[in-house]
Amino acid sequence: MPKYDFKCNNCSEVFELSMSIKELEDKEADKKVCPKCNSREVKQLLSFASVGSSGSSSASSSRGSSSSGCG
Repeated sequence: MPKYDFKCNNCSEVFELSMSIKELEDKEADKKVCPKCNSREVKQLLSFASVGSSGSSSASSSRGSSSSGCG
């Protein structure tokens, strides 16, 4: 289940919740409650997932392999 970051508008607590997309879009969802002050006045934060790459980059491995005629 995806995890989402939230910030409480009441006490400024930042917290993470695991919920389905359906639960996230539900304005009346019980899960969107600040764990510190129990306020429902919370805002979803923009968060980025870290994505790793496997193997080497073709752009970096091919650099300098073709002759451009310069220098």
